[in-house]
Amino acid sequence: MPDFLEQGFFAKVGAWHGKGTVTAERLTAEQAYQKSGQDYQVVSSPIFVNGLQVKNHFATVRADTGGVLGVVGNKYKIIQNKSMYDVLAPVIDSIGAVYETGGVLKEGAIIWALAKLEKSNFTIGNEDLVNMYMLLAMGHDGSMPLIATPTTIRVVCWNTLSMALSLSKQDGRAIVRIAHKSDAYQYIPVAHRLLGLTAKNGELASAFFSQIAARQVNSVVVNEFVAAMFPSKKEDEGKEAGVIVQRARMQIRDGFDSPINNIDSSIRHSGWSLYNAFTDYIDHNRPMRAGTNRQLYSWFGAGQNQRIEAVNWINKNVLNGTN
Repeated sequence: MPDFLEQGFFAKVGAWHGKGTVTAERLTAEQAYQKSGQDYQVVSSPIFVNGLQVKNHFATVRADTGGVLGVVGNKYKIIQNKSMYDVLAPVIDSIGAVYETGGVLKEGAIIWALAKLEKSNFTIGNEDLVNMYMLLAMGHDGSMPLIATPTTIRVVCWNTLSMALSLSKQDGRAIVRIAHKSDAYQYIPVAHRLLGLTAKNGELASAFFSQIAARQVNSVVVNEFVAAMFPSKKEDEGKEAGVIVQRARMQIRDGFDSPINNIDSSIRHSGWSLYNAFTDYIDHNRPMRAGTNRQLYSWFGAGQNQRIEAVNWINKNVLNGTN
């Protein structure tokens, strides 16, 4: 999948694609708004087909370039880019966070801003430092409301934005959504409150991940996990599971033992190892039908639902169970 980046900034460390501006320091809201290339207005424009105006729909247009960003219904209300920073301002002010990255995707149709939450960072095991961020993203093409969520992903492009939104849903963190409707702005105070509470309680995420990493998992639990994630109707009938199911289960078991999922000896063969083995399979090894986009499947399709099931199973059977 391409990065779709038109313009953006990245504090201290550049992005993998080599695009955008690398800044010496993290930025204030006003600096981020300018450096990210988001200082443009979005306006509405009627749509005409064969000389006749299309009813109940209009185009969203980037005012500075005249580029059409999307086609939306007549109840859609444009939320300007600067409003993202207005939503996040109380959180940033209360915890002293600053902006890590920000940018414009798909010629202005999608924008994002990412603030680093220094006080909420945590370590899994002895070596695996996890940085916490607050992400805001919004679409002008009808594909995305204004979304705010904590994340551990450093967003630098469309790929990492998609992953961050997916992971935020799967691990149960709060996601605030403000729809593009006529009453959208009345929800901004609610977003302030929810985001403030979430940012101040980042230690809850730390506790959850640390507990998974500290809990050792044996082969019995691994076999129960793969059977739950890949059930077999044939087994319910007393027969042997099909080849596809057996292969999937075997890949998870192999991934659980793989060095890449057990780099830190203090969390080797833990619930964290098991979860990583499962996500590796979903993201990279699961067979796909012809024409299926693997990344879209993994981040927004059935793959995301499978990861949520995996988190719930590990929470119930590893953290809160008797195993």
